[in-house]
Amino acid sequence: MPGASANTSRPPQGIALNRYLALVGFAGFALLVAIAAMGGSWLEAMGPTQWVLALFLVLGELMPIRLAGHDDEVTTSSAFSFALLVTVGLAPAAIAQAVASMLADARLRKSPLTAIL
Repeated sequence: MPGASANTSRPPQGIALNRYLALVGFAGFALLVAIAAMGGSWLEAMGPTQWVLALFLVLGELMPIRLAGHDDEVTTSSAFSFALLVTVGLAPAAIAQAVASMLADARLRKSPLTAIL
């Protein structure tokens, strides 16, 4: 057939992208679970200061700063995430950031599947 694509076995571009995003999302979720499981006794290491940092991380993600004249937003959560990373390690920082991101997605009424992926 003239004008037909020579390779019709490839999935359309959107399907391939969705598969890639799903794979990366599930890999990230599995890595987060592994970090939480192998992170040791990080809950015992969390003192009042670290819990305040985790709270500010969540608040920083939920209340982004809107830039005047732009449609962009800036969050302050990364500073608190880094402070948690330095003071108590990877597991608390990653888990707090994941919780904050999921809460921010829920606030924006994104679908749960989109929030996980």
